[in-house]
Amino acid sequence: MNIVSSNITEISTPKIIYTAENYNTDFMLPDYYGNISKILCCSIVPGVESHSVSDSKIIINGELQINLMYISEEKNLQCYNNTFKYMRTVSAESNISNSCISVEQEISSENVRALGPKRFNINGIVEIKINIESLNKLGYTQNIDDKDIQIKRKDLAYFNVTHHSAQTLKIKEHINTSCNISEIIHKDFEFDVHDKKTIKDKTYLSGKNRFTFTYLDNTGAIKKYSTEIPFNEIIETTFSEEGNECFIGRVSPNLNINLNKNENDNTTIEINADICFSVTCGSDNNISLIDDLYSIGSELETKQKDVNIISQIKSNSQICKITYIPENVNDAELCEAYIKDIKITFEDKDNSVNLILDCKCCFISEYDNLYYYDEKKQIGVYKINTSRSNCRHEATSVKMLNIKPLQEKNYATGVVFEILVEYIEIESCNVILFTEIERTCTENTEADSKFFLYFAQPDESIWLIAKENKTTTEELCNINGIDCDTITSETMLVFPGF
Repeated sequence: MNIVSSNITEISTPKIIYTAENYNTDFMLPDYYGNISKILCCSIVPGVESHSVSDSKIIINGELQINLMYISEEKNLQCYNNTFKYMRTVSAESNISNSCISVEQEISSENVRALGPKRFNINGIVEIKINIESLNKLGYTQNIDDKDIQIKRKDLAYFNVTHHSAQTLKIKEHINTSCNISEIIHKDFEFDVHDKKTIKDKTYLSGKNRFTFTYLDNTGAIKKYSTEIPFNEIIETTFSEEGNECFIGRVSPNLNINLNKNENDNTTIEINADICFSVTCGSDNNISLIDDLYSIGSELETKQKDVNIISQIKSNSQICKITYIPENVNDAELCEAYIKDIKITFEDKDNSVNLILDCKCCFISEYDNLYYYDEKKQIGVYKINTSRSNCRHEATSVKMLNIKPLQEKNYATGVVFEILVEYIEIESCNVILFTEIERTCTENTEADSKFFLYFAQPDESIWLIAKENKTTTEELCNINGIDCDTITSETMLVFPGF
């Protein structure tokens, strides 16, 4: 019995660990900030500075970026930015040193209150989600060269994953502007990879990072500034082959922005960013697996393994529109609108898939030289086109396409956001691999060499009947003069040996 073995790659089912970090801290405003009269909002954005792995432990160095927007006693709109750092150690209960690990964070509870003219407190909870995946190579029996062993095969589409890892793109940039930036109100980020190429054991990525800042200038006016920073990144993708496809997933940015004034009162923007993302490389293939087997003249002992393999990975996108009409802002001039705390999930429902966009819409307006702020949680549900079963979806990037004010008379009553969500579809299927096959004993077939008739039962196939009676499908069809695909219930069969 000549056995031909091969390997197949499998990305393990993501192991997800949930944990949380409580935060409670006070901040003092510098003397050159105005006293707090009314807090409009406090934006708390969680980020991961770094994470490291030591055997079965994950050490997370995180930070909360605090942006307080308030009205001062002088009726001016002011913003204050600061950070709160923390460290969290999480046990994974197994060695994960060679795994692909990504960390996602979300503020599940936040409270802010003024404690005095220049002092305020924030407290709440950061929910932390850790995804752990590993790329496994599994050995299996691809074929057996033995005339007594009958094999039934199954042909499948198969995406041969050659590389799967977590990567971090570090950006340090100083941008000199003629803008007189006093404080940053809000910052948006887009990670755009426009070229991916795998050559030998390296993958080359090129694209641009787009940063957009909403800020207060020295006069207190709200303005916007955008800049693009190109990047070229080389990633070691071991075992990858030339021509492999490359997919980027789970982009998670951590941005730190510092402002420095020069002698002309212009501003230098210092950007420090860690862009975390996953890289999956591979190629589309067809694979032929042993679906079932038996031996005519002997008994076989087999070992099998049930695995989940990737059939195909495909990139897709969806344009989402969010219409937001503030409830507490009337007859005011729109100064700025933006979206924050975006969360994308996918839901299987009624044989279709819904993309759910969960976010907060923010609206800043001005009336009689006084600023108003309105914020509301919005949820949009969008049915996406997919004909695939057993398919999971993973959002890779969110890009703002357009912001259109809803005009009534001479003022804006609301705004429409057009958002492009890019995602990948990962189709998979469960297969049974024969990992070990051994002949245990040889049967005496002489006692079975006698005539008998058999009537096929409902849902039986030629393969099952031949397997049960230790003969081949070809011999059974030839003796009975039938086609393997034409058997029906109550078909009479004469077995070999007659």
